[in-house]
Amino acid sequence: MKPPDPMMKTPFEKRKAVFDAIFCASCLAIFAFLVTGSFLLKIIAFLPLTVVAFMMYQSFERKDISIQVLLREAFSVRLFSYIILSGLMGIAGALYYRGSLGMPVLPAFFKLFSLVAVCIGIMEELVFRGFIQGRLGMLNALTSIIGAASAQALYKASLFLSPDVYFQPGIFRFFIVSFLAFIILGLLRNTSKSIIPAIIAHAIFDVLVYAETVKAPWWVW
Repeated sequence: MKPPDPMMKTPFEKRKAVFDAIFCASCLAIFAFLVTGSFLLKIIAFLPLTVVAFMMYQSFERKDISIQVLLREAFSVRLFSYIILSGLMGIAGALYYRGSLGMPVLPAFFKLFSLVAVCIGIMEELVFRGFIQGRLGMLNALTSIIGAASAQALYKASLFLSPDVYFQPGIFRFFIVSFLAFIILGLLRNTSKSIIPAIIAHAIFDVLVYAETVKAPWWVW
């Protein structure tokens, strides 16, 4: 008799993975919608964010996210080409973004906040490419990539949907552009079998886009 494949997931595990991903995405959207409001709403907003943090803590295995594992993967020969590619993608995306907004294509200097922006970008990748895409990976690669990209695009769009926001861009267009960008990061995560290329692309993009920024813009959470 053929032994069971340890990589096969039961229907219950798959349903649990889908529930975790949807619940996490919903909590993050609620956080984004409320956090731009009054002081009281900001306090309330951090409740769903705390729930997401607890879910991630419960679900991640320490050996999968340890610093030793990340560093070992980062310097492996297998990932070298993806790391170079992701770095170039981050640079290209940032320069295009700066140029499209009429900013100097190359940053003139770097303020301290650019490092904070990098940390925020890394945390986003751990949540969306690490947790949500990882959980949906129990179903199939396509679902995991699209699901994580949709969740992150919804999170970004929700920041602008709050009635307390005085500036609201074309939300549908903003959602689609964000979704396509996050699809690319999801493909990096899936094809490289590591979250590191997506982290590098996101971090380089953020440090170049926010290079001259003195303090956090209201939409950076």
